[in-house]
Amino acid sequence: MTSAIGRPRFVGVLTLAILTWIGLNLLLPAMGRVSFDPPPFAYLQDVGGLLSLYITSLILITQRHDEQLAEHRAQLTLELAIVTEQKNAKIIALLEEMRRDHPHLVDRVDEQATSMAQPADPQAVLDAIKDTHGDILTIHDTP
Repeated sequence: MTSAIGRPRFVGVLTLAILTWIGLNLLLPAMGRVSFDPPPFAYLQDVGGLLSLYITSLILITQRHDEQLAEHRAQLTLELAIVTEQKNAKIIALLEEMRRDHPHLVDRVDEQATSMAQPADPQAVLDAIKDTHGDILTIHDTP
């Protein structure tokens, strides 16, 4: 529903409905009939207020849902990045081991490869994120 309300067509349909409502209520007395909502159109105001309440609620519900999806995506992205980093560290460690064990390659110490072969500590990453964005994480952790 929020998708339909967010389209320009909704404004056109709403405007047409309001003009029809007002037009009918102005034409009916001219035709000798009783108007169902005479000016100042109290029922139209009530319907407009109720419609506003529902639209606002729909927008808030949709925003909350989108926020939860974004949080899940961010968590998944972080988890994938950590797993990928661990895999890369393992590949580097295996390559270094292969280089050391291969009889035709000169054995040497590569400090950069040694440090890259150590996977990052996920808890240290989480602590660094909390230090940088502490208030944001603690707010969303509460139910």
